[in-house]
Amino acid sequence: MENLCSTKVLGSKELLLATMTFSPQGFFGRFLLLFGFAFNCGLLQGAELSPAQINLPPFQGLDWMPTALIFGLPDLQTRLLPETEEWQITLHNNTANTYVYQEKTGETLLFDGEVQATGIRLDWRFLPTWQAQLDIPYIRHSSGIWDDVIVDWHRWFGLPQGGRDKVNSGQFGYFFANGGTVILNQTKETSSLSDIRLNLVHNRMFYNENFLLQAGVKLPTGSANKLTGSGNWDASIGVGWQQDAAFAFGHASYFLAAGASYLGKSDLKLANRQKRHSLLARAGIHWHAVEWLSLSIQLDSHSAHYRSQLKTLGGDSLQITFGGHLFFTEATRLSISVGEDLNTLVTPDFVVNLGLATRF
Repeated sequence: MENLCSTKVLGSKELLLATMTFSPQGFFGRFLLLFGFAFNCGLLQGAELSPAQINLPPFQGLDWMPTALIFGLPDLQTRLLPETEEWQITLHNNTANTYVYQEKTGETLLFDGEVQATGIRLDWRFLPTWQAQLDIPYIRHSSGIWDDVIVDWHRWFGLPQGGRDKVNSGQFGYFFANGGTVILNQTKETSSLSDIRLNLVHNRMFYNENFLLQAGVKLPTGSANKLTGSGNWDASIGVGWQQDAAFAFGHASYFLAAGASYLGKSDLKLANRQKRHSLLARAGIHWHAVEWLSLSIQLDSHSAHYRSQLKTLGGDSLQITFGGHLFFTEATRLSISVGEDLNTLVTPDFVVNLGLATRF
C-alpha cells in the first residue's frame, strides 16, 4: 500500500491496475483495500471544510432486528445543525435482511425476513445551543428481494452465511418457542406506521470541549401485533462528542456517543422475558475526501433486550456501518451506507441505509 501511494497523484490507469493486482482475502482485507487505499493516498490536501462537512452526523446505525426495532433506542447525535440554517428535513430508507435459526435448552428461534423502514425526520435548531427532532417512520415486514444478493455479498467478502445459502430465498416468518410453548409466530407480511420519536438536544461546553446532551421519548403509535411498535412509551438519554482534525492526508472528524434507554413493557408475549433498560454506544470517523464527498465508518453497540439463552435475543449487539456522503450543494447531501453484524446473530447480517437531507 505504501508503494502504491508513494507518488502524490495516481492516474486512473495506474489506480485501476493497482486495485486489480492487490487482492486480499476476507471481509476486512477487501474493505480496507477500498477504504484504506483512498484514505492513505489523501485526495484532499489542505482544503477547508465546508459547514456541511463540519456538521456531518453519524449514519442511522439502529438495530432493525424485528424484536429490537420496536424499542426506542436513540439515534445518538454528535453535532448540531450549522448556525446559519435552522431547519433540516431528511428522507431515509433502511433495508435490513435477516436469516437466523437457533435452538438451545428448549428454546427455538427462526427469523427469516426483510424489514423496510421508510421515514421522514425534521430537525429544528430553535436556539443557538438547542435543537429539536421529530422522526416519523413507516415499517414493512416482508420476504424481501435481497436474499440471493446477500448470499453473493457474503461469499465475495468471505463472511459466514449463517445457513441462508441452504434455504430457499423469498421466504418469510418470525418464530420463537420455549419448551413447546409458541411465544411468537408471525407468518403474514405486515406494515404500518411505526413509533414516532421526539428528541431534544443541547450543546454544552465542558473542559473546553463541546458535548451534545440529548433526551428523547418514543410514542406508542405503532402496532405490537405487526411488530412495528412495542405498544408502550420508551425514554432515553445520551451524550455525544465530535472533534475535527487536519492531517497530511486531509481532514477528518471523529466522534463518540453513549446513552441509556428505559424500555416500557411491550404488548408482545415476549414481555415476560424483556429487560426494562438498555445501554448503547457509538464510535466512528468521517474522512472528508473531497469537498463533495465524505467517507465514514462507525461502530454501534447496545446491551441485550431480553433474557434468553439464545444469542439473538439475549446477546449484546455490535455492528459496523460504512459508506459515504455525497454533497450536491452546501445544503443537500445523499448518504449511502452498508451495515454488517460483527457479533453475529444479534443484529441483521445485511443492512442498506439511504438518506437524502436538505437544510434551509
